[in-house]
Amino acid sequence: MRGSIERGERQHLRGGLAEQPAGGERRHPRALAARGTQGVDGEGGDHGLTAQETHVPTLLVGTTVLSDEWDARGRGGRRRRDRTPVARTAPPAADPCAGRAGRAGRGYPFAWTVVPWIEGANPNEETFDPEEWGTALGSFVRACREVPGMDGPVTTHGRGGPLTALDDWVREWTGRADPTQVSRDAVLAVWADALDAPAYVGEPRWFHGDLHEGNLLVRDGRLAAVIDWGCAGRGDPAIELNAMWGYVPPSAAQVYRDAVGLDEAAYRRARGYALAPAISGWTYYRDTAPETSQGALETVQRLNASLDD
Repeated sequence: MRGSIERGERQHLRGGLAEQPAGGERRHPRALAARGTQGVDGEGGDHGLTAQETHVPTLLVGTTVLSDEWDARGRGGRRRRDRTPVARTAPPAADPCAGRAGRAGRGYPFAWTVVPWIEGANPNEETFDPEEWGTALGSFVRACREVPGMDGPVTTHGRGGPLTALDDWVREWTGRADPTQVSRDAVLAVWADALDAPAYVGEPRWFHGDLHEGNLLVRDGRLAAVIDWGCAGRGDPAIELNAMWGYVPPSAAQVYRDAVGLDEAAYRRARGYALAPAISGWTYYRDTAPETSQGALETVQRLNASLDD
């Protein structure tokens, strides 16, 4: 079983990974979680979170948004929880809202969060019906897209940002790709089509940005939670369709696309969002993480094939 206490060494306010340091256990996130809501002030202190600080919409439960806000009036600022009705926008699965957070210090070098534990297991095609996978995840994405912006930061580079900002990256890593396994011309054709697609000009939308099976929890045959929001932000909603070429089972790709409910231009841009990390990850991880590299290669191959669909 996998839960979603996003530990300091796995999930920080801005992402990143680190070894758990020795010592300083009284200030460690696990110790804070064990103490419940008692925190510490100053260096290494904890406080409530705003959507802007976490880059994610706060926890959605039923038709209620639970929003932790920080009253920034010095070290002794107080924490407040607001409940705001958002009828018909709550996703059909939980996301692990960060209830407590802390800054680096006192033996631990990173910002950290503590979130509720959610029971569940990562899905595969044997434990989670592919059609239900595509439908449930697509419904979750669509619901998140309707969450109000709440003045959250807008992504300007990378996942969900303008594709043009990734042009040099894609071309560089395409040049490094092994031409005996994929056609570089085919890769660049996928990229050119994504760049040629009409740009997104609407209101920036919330996205998760990393919807692989390791970030999904399934319980009793149903999607129970979506975790690890380190890549989340507001931007082009097409980013979530990139799951079609590597994250959802191939047999569920069209079901997922239909459930997400975006237009053809978004589909074309999504291929670009999927290509950028795949073309680099394939080569970058070839020696150090062969399974990751192979998965990225398969994504590139699916993307090349999709241009002829």
